[in-house]
Amino acid sequence: MTTSLPLHAEFLLLAHDDETGRPLVDGTHLKAGLAGAAISELALQGALELEGEGRSARLHATGHAVAPELEEALQRADGQAPKNAVARVGGAQSWRDRAGPLESATLAQLESSGIGVRDEETVLGVYHRKVWREKDPSVEREIVGRVRRALFESGNPEPRTAVLVSLLGATGLLRKLFPDEDKGLLRARTKELSAGGWGGDAVRQTIQEIQTAVIAAVIAGGGAAAR
Repeated sequence: MTTSLPLHAEFLLLAHDDETGRPLVDGTHLKAGLAGAAISELALQGALELEGEGRSARLHATGHAVAPELEEALQRADGQAPKNAVARVGGAQSWRDRAGPLESATLAQLESSGIGVRDEETVLGVYHRKVWREKDPSVEREIVGRVRRALFESGNPEPRTAVLVSLLGATGLLRKLFPDEDKGLLRARTKELSAGGWGGDAVRQTIQEIQTAVIAAVIAGGGAAAR
């Protein structure tokens, strides 16, 4: 089965452990990566464009219609520098869990597609913890296969896969997904794909700014294990 998913759904699916159903990375990495994936999806769709250069660069909404789960992310990113946009969508600048509704809506989308189901487990007979149970592993296998080919085969992958690889690298997930691969190789190839020979110059610049913002958010949260 091959299912076309938006970037934030692919990222969230890969971010959960197949056996435990829990995230493979901590909340800081997960929220920053999810925010970066959502904003990157908006940029790839043409709903966000980067205007200006350097410190004056700002993301601006183009009026392009987007999926319901991305509407708040679009509003919060509009008029912001990429770094601020990732922080606002991921919740780093607010006491409120701004990434929570996006995560919940994305998991609901995956659930309605028959890919998995949200569940809850009890810890020590007292605490309740939400987990993700995969029902159709073929979808994740296809995504991981694309990521693997992008990393270890020559040539330029299609833009979405290149962006996904960069986000996985920025949040430390590549090392979780490919624990037996050389870390230096993963780091070098991720850097190469991030620089990219894919897509148009404007979109590529936007995505690169978002990737840098994700890394900054991870480091600011005390998790520099990404690269």
